[in-house]
Amino acid sequence: MGLTCLHNKMTVDALKKAGFTDGSAQFAGSANAAVDEKQGNSSEQANLHAMCGLGQGEQDCLRKVQKIITDGKQDAADAIASQDFKLALRRMGETLHTIQDMAFHKFEPWPFAGIGEAILNAPNYMFCHLIRDLGAVSVHGALDVDVSWRIGSQVYLGVRGFYHPSNNYFAPIPPLGGQPPEIPGFGGLLTITIGAPPGSVRVRDPYPDSRGSVEGPYSSMMSSGRADLTRAEDETDDFIQKIQKDVEAKPANGPLPAGPELWKLFLQFRPA
Repeated sequence: MGLTCLHNKMTVDALKKAGFTDGSAQFAGSANAAVDEKQGNSSEQANLHAMCGLGQGEQDCLRKVQKIITDGKQDAADAIASQDFKLALRRMGETLHTIQDMAFHKFEPWPFAGIGEAILNAPNYMFCHLIRDLGAVSVHGALDVDVSWRIGSQVYLGVRGFYHPSNNYFAPIPPLGGQPPEIPGFGGLLTITIGAPPGSVRVRDPYPDSRGSVEGPYSSMMSSGRADLTRAEDETDDFIQKIQKDVEAKPANGPLPAGPELWKLFLQFRPA
């Protein structure tokens, strides 16, 4: 589904930012990446990637994906409370995979038994799926490519390469609120975007075609990767913070320390 290396990196970066040891961050990142070993079309496997399995209704898919996230959050908090920190890290990593994929896949249908079958049966969909799952890349048309990096909470630095036939120079003036004519010719631009991620405003309806038949057009998916990656990063941070809040709210229980001390012990943990 999503790029395994991207899942791993997002998880490792988020845990390090939250104060975890490098070993803990790497352990959770590996647990996250391992979820990509399950890519079948059963609802049990497809839902791990926030996608709907073969023949699964959308509402059932939404409900089961939410249960995966709710159960994962509770499992992690319970494991921290019992000081089984390795289990807590594994469940955090696994659950974050689903959370991150939800930002990208948004409950799309997944009727394929695996990646190979998907490429053979729906190559156009899989090409667009891949471009979106790269995260930092946005493609507008065949020869208009953006690569952007997040350098602040709402600040993005990017480079853009383009080629537009020169006759676009004579394009009519767009109506109020319409897209301006493209810059004619070919070249590159250095961009700084403040506010919405690159690509998220250009496409008015980012997913008009990502529901229904996988044989439909999917070109809009190619421009949404940076916005989806931003959402995945933010929701990864949010999930970790929610677990921290739940743990720190726990009172002392016999020999077990109170929540704030438990969380400190969790942050200091180094997997063997």
